[in-house]
Order: sequence, then C-alpha cells, then structure tokens
Amino acid sequence: MLGHAASTPDSRRRIDGAKELLSNTGRGGASDRDQLSTHLRAMASLLRDIELLVTVADATALANPDVRPLLERLAPAFGGDRGLNAFRAVDRALVALDRNASPKIVADWLVLEL
Repeated sequence: MLGHAASTPDSRRRIDGAKELLSNTGRGGASDRDQLSTHLRAMASLLRDIELLVTVADATALANPDVRPLLERLAPAFGGDRGLNAFRAVDRALVALDRNASPKIVADWLVLEL
C-alpha cells in the first residue's frame, strides 16, 4: 500500500491502493473493521521505522528489521513531513474505525491522504 502511494501522485490512481487495504474483507461488520485495523497498525509500524531510518536513528530500534530494504526504498517518498502526515492520517483512520466509520470509506480516504 505504501509502495503504491509512493509510486504515483495521481490521487485517482492511488484510490486503487484501497483495494490492497481491503483485501480479505467483504464479509461485513466487525471482521472488516478488524482486518483494516490490523493493516493500519502494521502500516503505522512501517512508517515509524521509515522515520527512524530517515533521521539516522539507531537502526537496532527498528520494529521491522526483516523488511529494512523495503523501508529504505520507501524512505525518500515517506521521510520527513510526508511521513509524519501519513502517520497522522493512519492514526485518524484508526480513530474513525473505532467510532464505527465504514471501513471502505476509511480506506478510500486514507489512500488520498497518503
């Protein structure tokens, strides 16, 4: 999802990234919400690690050291302000899900924010 958002500035094409967030959903109700929430928490963890790499912090603090090469490829696109804004957007999406927002609407909104 982050890779798709980083690859194009065209928001109409980025909306396709929402499909990735909604994979394995469709049963409706709480299961969709839980699945999206899990994806978003993983995304927040990756964004955090990207910021660690961009700021040249201690790489031993990475939560996802096994995907470091991917994180390093995403760092130019999501380092600095864009990364912080993306992290805030993921946080807002999680709050929206907790407040019973539609998972589809949350996913669509998030890809436009990334």
